[in-house]
Amino acid sequence: MTKDKIQNLLQNADRMAGPPGPVPVNTTAIARLRARRYHRRKIVASLSVAAVIMLSVGIWQWTAGVGRINEQKRIATMERDMQFLRAQADVTLKVVNELLDRQRQQQRIAELRAKLAAIDDPLEKVNEEIEKTAFIIVYHADKKWQQPSQKAAAIEDYKTVLRLYPQTRSAEKAKQRLREIQENSANRNTI
Repeated sequence: MTKDKIQNLLQNADRMAGPPGPVPVNTTAIARLRARRYHRRKIVASLSVAAVIMLSVGIWQWTAGVGRINEQKRIATMERDMQFLRAQADVTLKVVNELLDRQRQQQRIAELRAKLAAIDDPLEKVNEEIEKTAFIIVYHADKKWQQPSQKAAAIEDYKTVLRLYPQTRSAEKAKQRLREIQENSANRNTI
């Protein structure tokens, strides 16, 4: 009896929860972006800790030796330490800026690739338009063929499709129509 109650509770919970929510479209790109951010933060934190440690060591050395060295040596040591710390800060800043630039470039490349993937192939569009045009000409030629006074114009339209759009499906229809016209006229001449 307890098993039935648990089963009913689970089924009710499933029904109330509903279907799962939508999944983000580009989860791999999101995961890469998060990984890059984490990596960048890790590097910046490591470099910051190193700079603080070096500064602490420099200050400790300076305070430990205050009583032993004279004022000029102390100033020279401080200047050297400051130059060293500036150089370290410059190197750290350069590395961080390079990482940020690289990340911006990768994001831009990803954006451009997404835009490129979304763009329709212009050659396909042109081919579609050519197919449509050839179809329309054949369609109108078929209509003209049904009218006795327009038969010559229909034949010219079929020939135009063959001349201008030879690689289209409508060109095959135009060839077929011209063959039928020739066969019909040959049959009439033999009778």
